[in-house]
Amino acid sequence: MDVKNNKQRQRRYNQRHQNNSISSDPVKNIVLKEGRTARNLIAWNVPLNRYKRRSSSETKSAPPNFRSRTPPISNGLSDSLNSSTTKFKKSSDVRARYWAFLFDNLRRAVDEIYQTCEHDESALECKEVIMIMEQCTNDFKSLITRMKVMKEFEESDKPTPVAWEVRKISPNKATQSQTAVNGERSCAKKISYSDAVCGKNSVDVCQSTDSNPTDDENWKTVERSSRSRVKNTPEKRNEEMEWQDLEDEYREYSGKSWSDLYDAEIEAARTPGRVVHMHEKLSSPARRCSTTEVQRRHELKQEKAQELRNKLQKEITDKMRGKWNKVENVRASKEKIRQWRREKIQKRQERAEKNRKQTIEKRVKKAKDEEIKGREIAFIQSLEETHKRHDIMNKDKDCEARLNDLQAEQVRKREEKAAKEAAAEARRKDLEAERQAKLVELQEKRRQQEAEREARQLQKDAERAQAARNKERERTERLATLEAQKQEQIRTLQQRIEKKQTESARRHIEHLEGKREKAFEMSVVTHSTTDETLDTKPILTPYDKKKLCTLCGVLITCEVQLQSHLRGKRHMQAVKEKLGSDQFVQRDLENVNLQHMSDVPADRPDLQQESEKERQKVLKRRLKKLRQRMSNRASAFEKENRTETGEATLNGKLKKLLLDISRNNGQCPNERTLNELIRCLSSSTLQSKQSSSIAKRLCQNALNSTFFKPPLNIKSLHLAANALNHLVQSDSEMSSYLLKSNHISVIIDLLSKQLVHIYQSTEQKDQDELLLAERLFQIIATTFSKAPNSISIDAFSYLICASILDTLANIMRSLSLEVEGVWSFFKEGLNMITEISRQANLNDQNKEEFLTTVRSTDLLEVVTLMYSVLLYLGEKELDDQVASLLCQALEFVNTLALVDLKTLQNMLCVEGTCLELRHLAAFILKQPKHESLVNKIITAVGFFTSQCVDAQTALQTGQSPTVLQLLSSLPVDYFTQVSLMKVLMPTLIAATYENPANLKIISTEVSPSLLVSFIKDEIRLKSDENKLLHLSHRLPIVEWESAIEYFSKH
Repeated sequence: MDVKNNKQRQRRYNQRHQNNSISSDPVKNIVLKEGRTARNLIAWNVPLNRYKRRSSSETKSAPPNFRSRTPPISNGLSDSLNSSTTKFKKSSDVRARYWAFLFDNLRRAVDEIYQTCEHDESALECKEVIMIMEQCTNDFKSLITRMKVMKEFEESDKPTPVAWEVRKISPNKATQSQTAVNGERSCAKKISYSDAVCGKNSVDVCQSTDSNPTDDENWKTVERSSRSRVKNTPEKRNEEMEWQDLEDEYREYSGKSWSDLYDAEIEAARTPGRVVHMHEKLSSPARRCSTTEVQRRHELKQEKAQELRNKLQKEITDKMRGKWNKVENVRASKEKIRQWRREKIQKRQERAEKNRKQTIEKRVKKAKDEEIKGREIAFIQSLEETHKRHDIMNKDKDCEARLNDLQAEQVRKREEKAAKEAAAEARRKDLEAERQAKLVELQEKRRQQEAEREARQLQKDAERAQAARNKERERTERLATLEAQKQEQIRTLQQRIEKKQTESARRHIEHLEGKREKAFEMSVVTHSTTDETLDTKPILTPYDKKKLCTLCGVLITCEVQLQSHLRGKRHMQAVKEKLGSDQFVQRDLENVNLQHMSDVPADRPDLQQESEKERQKVLKRRLKKLRQRMSNRASAFEKENRTETGEATLNGKLKKLLLDISRNNGQCPNERTLNELIRCLSSSTLQSKQSSSIAKRLCQNALNSTFFKPPLNIKSLHLAANALNHLVQSDSEMSSYLLKSNHISVIIDLLSKQLVHIYQSTEQKDQDELLLAERLFQIIATTFSKAPNSISIDAFSYLICASILDTLANIMRSLSLEVEGVWSFFKEGLNMITEISRQANLNDQNKEEFLTTVRSTDLLEVVTLMYSVLLYLGEKELDDQVASLLCQALEFVNTLALVDLKTLQNMLCVEGTCLELRHLAAFILKQPKHESLVNKIITAVGFFTSQCVDAQTALQTGQSPTVLQLLSSLPVDYFTQVSLMKVLMPTLIAATYENPANLKIISTEVSPSLLVSFIKDEIRLKSDENKLLHLSHRLPIVEWESAIEYFSKH
């Protein structure tokens, strides 16, 4: 009962609190204090949401006010708007029609105003309309701004409301729930001073929710089209009002929106133009106050407002203190109630414990009494069981006797039943026999009918099949006839087409052959001239069919060789012998050349090709022997240095990377591993043993094509070669290790395979392939340059026997310069053969092998490569990339001169090669801005002309200015600076010694006394003879005295 009373008291307390919250006392107090201001604010209030339905049945729903000062706020409490999707769609359609209706009214009103102004011809009325429209425009802009602000306010964290003095609750968190879980508010009317000031109108939500009908939305939209008009009323005095009067006035105005009241006030009967007139009158400068007066009034208003705020703050503080006391009293009463409940519960627990003990004692006592009763019951039960057993035995005997009787009766009945069943079975058998006989008769009759039917059907099918076969045979015969005719037509057409194609191809080939013959004849005619001014640059494109000069027996493969041969001394001498006179006209020379230029016969043996095949066979046999010998030597080296491994001293990261390389996990993992290895090598300093271990792993695993099946891709091989190149460049002992451990053979084999692939590939060259070959070139060149000559002899021979130089010569002759990356490829290749030529000069055996390869490959096609660069440039100037490539090529030529000058001169004096060198020298000497390139070509020309009459003669031939003229007309620095004089003077001496014609040509620019002075200075200074620029390499020392006498005479 106490708990029940407490709940009732708590319920009454909550009800009183709710009644206080919905009390109308605050509104009365506000009206008494504020008077007319509060009354007007409440009377002219605007609804919270344009979508709310009014609860009062006596007032009509007002249309939505689109110019209201209060922005539309979504209440979220009206269940009637969100209860059904169908109702929402219907209201949306009606609202759309209503929206169109409003705009039609607006346009109609604007047209009527326009006609009125036009009829009155009043500019003042037009100004008034413009002012009203501008005001409306500003109102809509303000509405947009306000909606944005309200939206931001709703989305932000809302602060605690400030109107707590009206709601009679604390601004702290409410102890009782004022909102339901579903978001519904209290059904009470809430009107506060802040609501009145802000223009908000609180309505009875519950009544509006329950009282509106289902289809009231349509009626509400229709009723919005009618606006109520309110007459202007005189302003009321600031006097106290009765509460009933205030409620009546509030009900009267609550159904009207702010826009209706505002429009009714401003659109009352008035004279057109009066607003503009009043606006201009009020805006006149005479009515304006001074800044001082405005500031004074503003300060007075601020002081008064501050006093009111202080007063209001004091009242709020007093109310807050009183409410806080009430809260403390409530808390104290709640604490007393909780203490009373605890005491009551404690008493109940004590009473329950006492009752529990009494119940246990009663049960114990009852258990003892029941034990005695149990023994008596057990004795009685044993007696009863004995009697029951005796009765059961008697019953069993009676049952057994009855069972015997029943069994006898059952046997008798079964016999009778068996007899009856036998008689019935006999009857059934008779009936079954009769039925079977009838069935057999019916089946036989049905079988006969079925046989007759099948016979008729078979006959029809046979007739139909025969007709179909006849028809199919006729159709097949017709189709076969048509197909045969079609095939005959196709075969005839194919024969005609093949005949036409064959004839067209033959004519095309004949046409091309004719063009080739005409082009060749034109080339012969062009190059048959003896006029040196018509000297042109022939191309290197080989002929489809090799040409043969029957007069001289010389084989010609391209236009360069053609021009060189036709203007050569040997051919001109044969022509003179043919014509029988030293004097002949140009026409006779052309005719002789055309008569004796023909295609090479098919049965003519190519001795050069056969000798090259024999040389390649010898190189292969020697390669096998060298591979075996180098392998044995490497095995011995590994045994001697087996304990001196540096792999154990590597850090964990390098060990893991080397292990990953040996696993061959795939393309991308290998590339990542090799890139990481290169970064580690670049950022760390390794010992010689550690570098050797890494190089061993790279050569055995990554670069060895037999380790992985299939081998690594080109990009992975390129990365592995980069890593090995880094080791060779950074460690001076690495070159010796590669040679002693025979890892150099793996690099040479990989390079040989890569060069063969580049040469034989007909597809577009991959840049990674060229880059891989570049890195291998660098490794081999660095290895031979840093390693001692004593341990590089076999490796040098292995390089020669692997046909690397032959394949590289073929690539230089055939690879186009327009391929991306080919310039750096050629440069690194030239650097490698230059280093090889330096090594060849240190050993006689290596020297002879190297010179044999140079002779068989036309100077490794280096001069051809330089000439192709010249043709590629055309009339362009030299750039740094081309100049660097030409410098490297000329470096090889000059180095080869130190190896064997006679071999170099013999190769350069070949007709085609001599012409190419002459054009190249003339082209470079015409562009002296690349000083290093000019110096190298001057040095090469000096080696070329050293005690060689044919070479000296070649310098004075060709289009003017000739090479000799260009040498004598070089800038003055070459004749004044000592360093440049040491480059030019030995070449001029070699080109003019014992050649009066050449000396006469340069005498116009260079005095022979200058040459004599240079020779004497060389004799006096006795500079190092091993230098490349020394005079002794162009002119032997034993000839110096005779050279001085020769130049002194002239």
